[in-house]
Amino acid sequence: MKVKNLLLILILFLSPFSDLLAGQWVKKENLGGVARHRATGVSIGQKGYIGLGHVNGTGVNFAFSDWWEFEPATNSWTQKADYLLGQDYGTSAFSVGTKGYVGSGVFIGSSWCEYDPGTNQWSLIATPPASGSELSAISIGDKGYLIENSNIYEYDPVTDQWNTKATAPVSFDIWGAAFSIGNSGYIISGSLFYEYKASADQWLARASFPGLSSGGSVAFSVLEKGYVVAGYGVGWLSDVNRETWAFDPSTNSWTEAEEFLGSARRFLVGFSIGDRGYLGTGTNGTNFKDFWEYDPMLVSEEEIENDITVKTYPNPTADFFTVSIKGPFTLQAKAVFLLYDNLGRVVKQNPVTESTFVIDAADLPRGNYIYRIASKSKNIKQGKIIII
Repeated sequence: MKVKNLLLILILFLSPFSDLLAGQWVKKENLGGVARHRATGVSIGQKGYIGLGHVNGTGVNFAFSDWWEFEPATNSWTQKADYLLGQDYGTSAFSVGTKGYVGSGVFIGSSWCEYDPGTNQWSLIATPPASGSELSAISIGDKGYLIENSNIYEYDPVTDQWNTKATAPVSFDIWGAAFSIGNSGYIISGSLFYEYKASADQWLARASFPGLSSGGSVAFSVLEKGYVVAGYGVGWLSDVNRETWAFDPSTNSWTEAEEFLGSARRFLVGFSIGDRGYLGTGTNGTNFKDFWEYDPMLVSEEEIENDITVKTYPNPTADFFTVSIKGPFTLQAKAVFLLYDNLGRVVKQNPVTESTFVIDAADLPRGNYIYRIASKSKNIKQGKIIII
């Protein structure tokens, strides 16, 4: 295979970008604690959290109350304060602002708690009208939402109140999955798939989910698309899969994405941080504690090679640099320019609306940076920027 851009060779040897071209799924550090399923996961700001859950393969039901924080910058886990209400599983979670919210478990029942990462403390909040567990939950804007059957309940952290919103035209099963994009939430239950428009308090039927999973899958959203991963099929709990499906709201269509690289499983948890999705835990008869990152813009070296030329100048730079794109590229491709620091964090993000544009780097520390220009889930080009 011929490499057209020498920068691609250099990138292969840059840490932590050594796996940048290895594929869309990247194995991360295992969750602390024990392997489990029906756990709870949520992102709060730029960090992820997983905890609770249970194991029951021996016939004895062991539930957990531990709570772990994931730091993407260091790829590490730190144990935090145990869940206030004790051991539980099948709970729901969402985050609003700088706080996380967890509740509606199998053991504890309808009670909910707020978690504050700043103080590492839990506190009780109002109890929602829902009475069940294993329910889908999402956040939209500054509100949280809990879905039970055909009911959706909105939580306002400012007033600490739950409000019943418009009834859905269908009843959603437990062990479904949900994600939010912009001002809408999306709920999947079997092949049923609906959008909830929070601003209008309205439900809309969307394209049916085409995957194998009928439940027990996980969902997250990154870069204006929703992703549904793994789960069990029509053969019930043992019929697990590794499928990854992407939903594009702009076209109301599903596309099968790169298959999850871990073991097939059900009852896993997931969330998104920035432009990455994360998932972990789950079971297929064996409980897991592995943890994975999904980047929709990671592709193979062959896919990156094309006839597009990208120039960045001046490079090195101390303040501003210009990006110029030439070749078979159209601005209608909805591309985005991303600049990563040496820890893999996005430090600059800019929509590509012109073939030549300027990036302000005056506020960035000195060092080596990687840029990536991508359209939807395809890399157009990537290279190196030096800030002096």
